[in-house]
Amino acid sequence: MVSIEAGAVHNPFTIIALISVLRMAATAATDLNQTSLLQAFVRLLLGGDEIIDSEELGMDYRRRVHLLGELAHRVHATEDKSILVQEVEAFLLEYFKTKALQVSAGQVLRSLIDRGILVERNDRISFRHPALLNLFLAEWMLAKAETDRMEEMLSDCRANAGAIVHAAAIRRDENLLLERVGISHTASSRR
Repeated sequence: MVSIEAGAVHNPFTIIALISVLRMAATAATDLNQTSLLQAFVRLLLGGDEIIDSEELGMDYRRRVHLLGELAHRVHATEDKSILVQEVEAFLLEYFKTKALQVSAGQVLRSLIDRGILVERNDRISFRHPALLNLFLAEWMLAKAETDRMEEMLSDCRANAGAIVHAAAIRRDENLLLERVGISHTASSRR
């Protein structure tokens, strides 16, 4: 039996994600909240269960998630939550260079668009839905080697609320995160 957290299904994007995930694992018994639902949907979109790299891009599921986390951080910093295609390609080239990967930035970008994670509109790249941006931003925020990332995001809980909610759902035992969110919630309740 599938149990869905109250309020988890509240927009068409979430409904599509839910249907896709449930069709993939129709017999799986699990509790779904919005974050776990989105993670399962992303796993489906990014080929988390693929055994071979059918695109021959040298990008497995984990590399795609890490890359999208880094990109989410850049996109989140912009006012309109999008970046020029040329800037994304330059970012990808630099990212692959620092990781010593021989990968085509253009082909990876096209793959992420084709997989439904990113969209291109008016020569700009953005995440298909704010929920995806926030999920990948949460993944970026929780990177183990980068504790300053969490501090950066928690410095403005209101502006980063979407990512922080996903981060709290992903890492439910992260004391700093839970403590800071609690302080922020208490302070805003007093206003």
